[in-house]
Amino acid sequence: MIDPLRDISRQPPAPAIETVPVAMGKALVAIKDSAPALHAFTQTLEMSRRLRFPVAAVTVAPIYEGDLGLSGIGSGHPAEDEPARLVLDGALDMAVAEGLGLETFRATGLAHLSILEMVRGVGFGLVVLGRGRGWTSPFNVAVRVARQSPVDVLVIPQGWSVRFNHLVCGAIGVPPDPVLDTAIHLASLDDGRVTFFTLAGKPGPELPPAPRVKVETVRTPRELYLGLRAAARQEATDMVVFAEAPGGLQSRWGLPPSIRLLRAARCPLWIVKV
Repeated sequence: MIDPLRDISRQPPAPAIETVPVAMGKALVAIKDSAPALHAFTQTLEMSRRLRFPVAAVTVAPIYEGDLGLSGIGSGHPAEDEPARLVLDGALDMAVAEGLGLETFRATGLAHLSILEMVRGVGFGLVVLGRGRGWTSPFNVAVRVARQSPVDVLVIPQGWSVRFNHLVCGAIGVPPDPVLDTAIHLASLDDGRVTFFTLAGKPGPELPPAPRVKVETVRTPRELYLGLRAAARQEATDMVVFAEAPGGLQSRWGLPPSIRLLRAARCPLWIVKV
């Protein structure tokens, strides 16, 4: 059971940034007391400064199911109420130090369900999550949110600084226009370049003269996926931007291409929801 979300939002003394409309709208960052989550949060603040979109942070505390009388936890309170508040206080301090505004939320229950509840009901346009180094479980929170979120998802690996010098993008089973538009918008921040994977014989979007766009034409969706996966493992790739049709091109393990890319990529992965 998931408790209703309780807003503990506070405005920092520093003025909030002036919002300039961008494709992703307000971003929701999932944070907790872990290196990958805190790294993703700091990178989101930097993106907020450059792209000028508002940011909110949410942390999720599990429900304590033991004997509350023995635990010292009052009835109806999550098991990690105080640590959750400390995490949000730290996030707010970091935003204030950067001169940025920040909404903070605390939820209780299962992490991925609480995050999905927020993005479905509050009007966010982007969810940002961190990912640790090494193998990523199919039951990881980032994986579950990426599969079910109705809005764009950005997964940032621990230790990777978000930059936009070279973005690789493509789509399987859906029109590629939103993916290419997102990649071009991001690359323009660093006067970067875009490598766009597209299927032969499929009508493609009109390519603008800038930033530099290189087109890689492949024959099958599988070749497109393999091209993106290879790029996602290269140090020269700063980010992969991808979209897919629900349930398309399943592997023998039942994982869609976006999740296989998430698990294979050494760079951030931006999943566009079309």
